[in-house]
Amino acid sequence: MDHIVDQKLSKTARKIAEQKLNNFFTLPIRIDHLESRLVTATTPNYQTSEGQSHKAPSSPVEKAVIAKEELDHALAELSELVYLRKLLEETQPELIRIWDLRFRKGLRNTDAIVIQELGYGNRQSYFNDRDALLGRIADVFGLWDDLRGGKS
Repeated sequence: MDHIVDQKLSKTARKIAEQKLNNFFTLPIRIDHLESRLVTATTPNYQTSEGQSHKAPSSPVEKAVIAKEELDHALAELSELVYLRKLLEETQPELIRIWDLRFRKGLRNTDAIVIQELGYGNRQSYFNDRDALLGRIADVFGLWDDLRGGKS
């Protein structure tokens, strides 16, 4: 599915798409953490627990189920991002360079730094490419729905 031509993502959808691009670099660590939580959550504990007075999960089974759901969600998101990245490497490698330089958490590069680093002579061509990358993320994660739902 191609992204909608001549449409801009809403500010909220744009932020979500940018977060997904950042997540590509942080999800492997998060998945390792969730897997370790799942292992410790399923270890038997024979201590008695007192009544629950808050909304946080109290039983080891409940904690394990929540950890498993979070892990499944993280694995699915990473799988989608890996698929998109492989597709872009074959078809639009310039978008991968933007992804790596602009959205890798530790670098904290601004658009101006990325434009200079990648040697874009025309700022608008960079922003068109960046918007195309965000559009691809919107395609994969269904972020265009708010545009199709009747908003203009």
